[in-house]
Amino acid sequence: MSRFAELEAALPSPLTRLDWAPLRGVELWLKRDDLIHPVISGNKWRKLKGLFAEGASALGAAEQVLSFGGARSHLLPALALALHKAGLKGLFVVRGEELNAESNPTLSYCARLGVELYFERRERYQALRERAWRPEPEELARWGATRGAFVLAEGGDAESARAGCAELWRELAAQWAALSAQQLGGAQLDELWLCAGTGATARGLLSGIPAGSRLKLQVISAVRGARREEAQTRALAATRSIELDWLDERRFGGFGRLSPELSALRERFIAETGLWIDAVYQAKLLWELIARRAALSGRRVIWLHTGGLREL
Repeated sequence: MSRFAELEAALPSPLTRLDWAPLRGVELWLKRDDLIHPVISGNKWRKLKGLFAEGASALGAAEQVLSFGGARSHLLPALALALHKAGLKGLFVVRGEELNAESNPTLSYCARLGVELYFERRERYQALRERAWRPEPEELARWGATRGAFVLAEGGDAESARAGCAELWRELAAQWAALSAQQLGGAQLDELWLCAGTGATARGLLSGIPAGSRLKLQVISAVRGARREEAQTRALAATRSIELDWLDERRFGGFGRLSPELSALRERFIAETGLWIDAVYQAKLLWELIARRAALSGRRVIWLHTGGLREL
């Protein structure tokens, strides 16, 4: 599995000041995890690095990795490439029986890399989510999973993923400490903003941030009604005495949906800053940053750019 290391990563990812007119008044920095790798970018790299490390105990002797996601998942194509490099088979259970391997570039990319795709009915997929991605024997047989397949939850949520995101915090904390000492007179960071699907990245960060930290973690969910994921994340934040705010996606219609106004804002941001952001996650975070600009005035904020897919 050492071939994962052949995927050159730009690490540590840069931490840069973001000065854009609609966000003036906010001391805002951007953690450019989108630059780590063109496909396994952002939190996808952080989540998968530990899983595919040389001698990783999580995968053991498994020859197949079984995972789950929607047709617009950012994790599935990243996982497909990692599996291809590692020489492992992949089976992805995709939400929506009306879909096929040619429905969009994401699914086509996974299929081209040799991943088998099974398109599951939405109600059955939801039942899997409620069972925390623990398939029944009948389901494994229906999908064609091999005996002893390694099951990776939707979004790549696993102990190795949380460890990778905790490592991200240590990298970020070291960068902030250096920046603060050199330019900000030792000022502390006030808020860390990030997007969420399953919340795995947020929970990984929470496991790395020192308990009792004065830092506030602001999570912008790209999913409407992710109650289970929100509850898990809030519970972890409470046990570590870290302030957390989770904003449910109720403004734009749910996962993968965006309004004409949001599309226009995203296009304006890209044109004026030269920084690419995706429509599914980062654009919604940008909208909320602007909406809360007055409340954030004078506060030191880092926006964690967790990557995304441009073209496959």
